[in-house]
Amino acid sequence: MAAITDYHEIQAEVMSIAAAHGVPFYDFNGPAAPDGFDYLHDEGLFYDYHHLNMAGVAAFNSVFLVLMQEGGWL
Repeated sequence: MAAITDYHEIQAEVMSIAAAHGVPFYDFNGPAAPDGFDYLHDEGLFYDYHHLNMAGVAAFNSVFLVLMQEGGWL
């Protein structure tokens, strides 16, 4: 996120496009993780700065499945 100087503008544009098409938009970057899922930012879940390790993948997958079920996508 730090390398992208217009992150919030890009995020707002993607959110707007998603909303216009009735598609949920979940941004897991930085502090923008969906409510209750901020634990996904635990450094122990990452292999390096950008990549999840196996524990991180398991944690993310469980969150993603919950969000998809709540949204009626699964």
